[in-house]
Amino acid sequence: MEKKFKSNDKLLDSLSVIINNFSTPLVNIIYGPENQKFYKLQGSGTFVRIDNLFGILTAYHVAHELKFGSAIGLNIYSDEKGQNFSFPKKDIIFIDIAKPIKDNYGPDISFLRLPNTAIGMIKANKSFYDLSIHQNNYQTYIKNIENHKRYVSWGVPGELNTIEPAERGFENVMGFHGYCMASLMKNYITKGNHDYIDFDIDFNFTKPDFPKNLGGVSGGGIWMIDTNVDIERKEINLSDFSYCGINFFQTEITDDNHRLLRGHAWKSIYSVAYQSIIDNFK
Repeated sequence: MEKKFKSNDKLLDSLSVIINNFSTPLVNIIYGPENQKFYKLQGSGTFVRIDNLFGILTAYHVAHELKFGSAIGLNIYSDEKGQNFSFPKKDIIFIDIAKPIKDNYGPDISFLRLPNTAIGMIKANKSFYDLSIHQNNYQTYIKNIENHKRYVSWGVPGELNTIEPAERGFENVMGFHGYCMASLMKNYITKGNHDYIDFDIDFNFTKPDFPKNLGGVSGGGIWMIDTNVDIERKEINLSDFSYCGINFFQTEITDDNHRLLRGHAWKSIYSVAYQSIIDNFK
């Protein structure tokens, strides 16, 4: 694929649409007395597949909290409005791939296998990223990690939640708004069987509407993007994008207005998570 853009903002807007197609908020739905429903944004996730296995990759600490709810709400519509698709928690198979030992390095990965009855509806509106695409060549990206520093992280920051006008027969519609954040890689770290990638967020240069609190971004996808700049035409060319990680940790904001956003990277996804999913279902 190749797309051309006149500015970084236009590039990021297009990437947000593309990545949103593979992404969803993860919402805890808790049934209260008198048929009341309570909604809590728990985090974010990425629709993935391996052959005929369909599910969502997210952070363990997000999936762990979802286990305490009654149902799980997803977003499968492009306008990102409300709880327009949900199913009982009992229909989900939770696979704890990596249970955290420490908050800052996890490891922190879970897979939610979706019921077969949900796949058709989701595929009609979203796409499942095929993990087999990079399972055999992810080591190449690691070897050249210093040459691939441009990434975007997708998530649903809780502070951007809105209450929307009722529509499609739903009352008290909540808006969960996906957010695509561009950043350069700051650190790449390997610990044991897992690898990690850090991004520096410099709030001195972010837009006024950029969320300060990234709660809700945990579990969302990290995507590597390949771009080049045509200086003569003043264009940015997007040549490719690849799913390569899971957000799960953020540091406090420093005195000089920076924050690190940390996620799992290539090895954790295409070796550890991939093999765990295969072992559990094949």
